[in-house]
Amino acid sequence: MLKTYDVPVNPTERTHHLISLAELMRDVWGSKADSRDDYLEALIAMLDMSLRDLHGLLEGNELPEVRHA
Repeated sequence: MLKTYDVPVNPTERTHHLISLAELMRDVWGSKADSRDDYLEALIAMLDMSLRDLHGLLEGNELPEVRHA
């Protein structure tokens, strides 16, 4: 089953999420956990997706269901 999440349309709120993600990446990078590289790989993928999403929002390509809400 697919889950949907409410994502804020405000770019400022989205940048706060990116900053939190970057801080989490820094914390994981500083850890000595055996699975650190796996966590970083997943976080980098999330950062990539979030940045592309924010870019699309700033370019005016937001999702139609959000645009008309």
